[in-house]
Amino acid sequence: MKCLQCGGKMTVRHETRRAYAGLEGVIIEGVQVRHCPECGEEELSYSNVEQLHAQLALQLARKEAALTPREIRFLRTWLGLSSTDLAKRMGVAKETVSRWERLDKPLSMGATAERLLRLMAVHEQPVEEYPLEQLEHVATSKPAPLRVRLKPRKQGWTAEV
Repeated sequence: MKCLQCGGKMTVRHETRRAYAGLEGVIIEGVQVRHCPECGEEELSYSNVEQLHAQLALQLARKEAALTPREIRFLRTWLGLSSTDLAKRMGVAKETVSRWERLDKPLSMGATAERLLRLMAVHEQPVEEYPLEQLEHVATSKPAPLRVRLKPRKQGWTAEV
């Protein structure tokens, strides 16, 4: 394969990448990375990205700590919703959604709103089981990044928390 920048020959490796989609605690293994030794250009390729995102959304919905602003944004965009759409579905102002996603001085989402967002994320994907009693412990501690390692498998992506 040729580099799109300089036309040089790309080399291919499988690597582990951190902070996928801006989520600090997420580690993705088996990422195909094409490197151009001539200009330094790099291209990443994730296999079965839809299932990867679904697995990540499910892991976010299951975590006990409150969602971080980047995690809220990931779930909103994974659901295919604009800020306005999410605000309408949750019964809040558009500005409230924006404040939840702010990186500097974010507005706390609150346990009820977080539960609703998490349930929306679970409902939008095929889930065979989701222990509802876990929701009692959701968002009861300070926001913390999700810590998960995602690995590609023949059946799709698996998560190790």
